[in-house]
Amino acid sequence: MNEDGELIHIQSSVYGNYTSFDTAKDGVFIVCIPGVAFVMPMWGYAAIAGGVLIALGAGITTFIVLKKKKKSKPIS
Repeated sequence: MNEDGELIHIQSSVYGNYTSFDTAKDGVFIVCIPGVAFVMPMWGYAAIAGGVLIALGAGITTFIVLKKKKKSKPIS
């Protein structure tokens, strides 16, 4: 994608599992096969769900611990 947001093609050579191309730009390059849709593997969905559950559990636990500490402080 160039600076204007247009998709461009770069001349490249394929060697087995590797792709080689020359460019004068630095950055991240994503190599796509036109017409092939990306499909998330099932373990990807499981990893995302697991991460969300862990973060949610940590947040709830922290909230409960802080509430209990606040209640147990003696009033002077």
